Amino acid sequence: MLLFLLSMTSIQALLRYQSFPRNSLLQAVKNDKNLYNAAILELHRPDCVMPLHLLLEHDNLISKVVKETSDTLYVVVTIGNDNSQRINDINQYISELYERLWDEMMNANNLQLKCYVISNNYDCFQSLNDLCKLPAVDILYTTNSKSLEYVNRVNKERGMKPLQVNYTDTAQNSIGKGNNIYFFEQKDKVPHYNVVSLGGTFDHLHNGHRKLLTLALSVCKSSIVIGVTSDAMLSKKKNAEKINKFENRKNGVIEFVNNIKPIITSQIVELNDPYGPTITNPDIEAIIVSSETIPGALKINEIRISKKMPALDILVTRRGQSAVLSSTFIRNLTK
Repeated sequence: MLLFLLSMTSIQALLRYQSFPRNSLLQAVKNDKNLYNAAILELHRPDCVMPLHLLLEHDNLISKVVKETSDTLYVVVTIGNDNSQRINDINQYISELYERLWDEMMNANNLQLKCYVISNNYDCFQSLNDLCKLPAVDILYTTNSKSLEYVNRVNKERGMKPLQVNYTDTAQNSIGKGNNIYFFEQKDKVPHYNVVSLGGTFDHLHNGHRKLLTLALSVCKSSIVIGVTSDAMLSKKKNAEKINKFENRKNGVIEFVNNIKPIITSQIVELNDPYGPTITNPDIEAIIVSSETIPGALKINEIRISKKMPALDILVTRRGQSAVLSSTFIRNLTK
């Protein structure tokens, strides 16, 4: 799917290269070859109610690590600042991590990856210290600055093969920092707008599309602008012959909108470039995206600002079950 804020996973790598610092979590690019045989991913969840922006950062970091690791991945998680968290909360988070890992393994075609989720909240589990000393481990991915000094000490004990470190400052690179970004999943009230926009390929309209369209309609008071990728822009896409033609995809979107909110004015635009009317229409006030396409929305705002147009508010929903809730998955099932 194309930018203008595609709802699912196509051109994800392109989006992650735009508008972010070099070590941003959103620079996870699919590798043709895994970089490391064994890795450790250190995650910290501050409390039982995890801020959504941090959850999205973790999602992107998990995606990156799964793509770059070939054999074994240890995920070390700490929940809260002490061991007083309820066991049910810890177990639930561990369960969610295994589900997220499997989803990313499917996306990366890396189903052979062996994953071990270990919580520092439990006694007698292997510690980060134990794992960092394993000779087979190549790298530690972490968002904890304190681990940098710790690894320097560990490397003196490891001998010839030092442990590499990939550190990301989530506070500095927070996807919501300094931008008009709202998250549908947060308890805070999401604003409403006269004119909103979203876009995508909308092939084999599935529940991921329906979710994004419904959320867009829920905050739209007057008019919705929906970009649908043209056939020409999809001609070189994998399994392009299985992608429905533009008119079919357009009609699917129109039918869905009319069944949800028929009183709304809808404008369906054929996209022949990545941005469509979002960089030319000053009346659009907000854009609705799934979490992995936030960088595309930021790029659109860069262009709008350069043209003396107001930046769009960015309304975000967390991506879920992207391996199977996608047009690509459906096309692969089609003979």
